[in-house]
Amino acid sequence: GYYETPRQIDLSELADRLDVPRSTLSYRLRRAEATLASTFVGEMETIELAAGL
Repeated sequence: GYYETPRQIDLSELADRLDVPRSTLSYRLRRAEATLASTFVGEMETIELAAGL
């Protein structure tokens, strides 16, 4: 997979397999990663506030 270390597939290969342009896949992955990171940080802040940290 794409997220394994070392990568088993690169972005271009993955885009070809999914039959989407490389730029589209890159954009979608960056948006998904940003959403996950923002959600995680928000959850951590909520937990810290609830714990009084």
